[in-house]
Amino acid sequence: MLDWLKKLGRSNPWQNRAGLDEKAVGLLAEDLGLLEKLDAELASDTLRYVLDGDGEEAVLTQLAVTQGAGEALGFRGPVLGVREKGETPRLLFFQRVRCEKPDFFIRLGKIYDAATRAKQSHLLNQLPQLATQIAQQQTFGDLRLSWLELLLIEATQLNLHSWPRSCHPCPALNAEIVEAMLKMEGHSPELLVRSAFQPQLQRFGGPPLEQVFTGMAGLAGAAVRHKRVMEEVLTHTDFRQRVYALEHSRVIECRSPRSARQQRTAPPSSEGPRARR
Repeated sequence: MLDWLKKLGRSNPWQNRAGLDEKAVGLLAEDLGLLEKLDAELASDTLRYVLDGDGEEAVLTQLAVTQGAGEALGFRGPVLGVREKGETPRLLFFQRVRCEKPDFFIRLGKIYDAATRAKQSHLLNQLPQLATQIAQQQTFGDLRLSWLELLLIEATQLNLHSWPRSCHPCPALNAEIVEAMLKMEGHSPELLVRSAFQPQLQRFGGPPLEQVFTGMAGLAGAAVRHKRVMEEVLTHTDFRQRVYALEHSRVIECRSPRSARQQRTAPPSSEGPRARR
């Protein structure tokens, strides 16, 4: 498929248990093939792990200790959400991929997270006080879910360092599959709704993943499913949190497919201009 795969001297080293179409596999291979300049075997093993789930511990450990793995995959040191202009294999992959298997996306998020570990560990060794700050800025409030935050950033190509922030909604990563990922990893599915509608408000700028949640398909439906959480959010003791949740829920409802259909099928207003006599 690609030169780095041909060098391995064998047929496809994966079974594609994730069930991706050929075009999506090609784009994913092109993206992860950037690791080939460090280690062709690591590139192959990483692709096989993502597609088939084989060799998790070995692959994630190797990515975490390989200097330059994060940079090879486009992560510029500890600073996330810095984007190159133009189309990239990763952008095209996430626009193309159609997969309903949450474990596939979990694996993808975990390789991104592992690849950034070496650089982050080096930084924390120099500036240990940053550890608390990083922990407090976690969108899902748990360092064990840093892979999910990074997955959503990469899947939507969120640019955290522009104003206004920009991203591209990823059709495959809807609210239902994110909830399934949370559940599969031992977390409550309601964490998605709570994180989207009750984020840690910052003094400057909005919550990091605000644009991601706003464009996420099915989030309005998730809010309805987790009514108790929404009641807690909308009656929060902090007035700013209540206002944010209310405004954010209105934006998401207006952008939901159901709302769009209602607007298209709504009957003409009875308060229109009166007919001339």
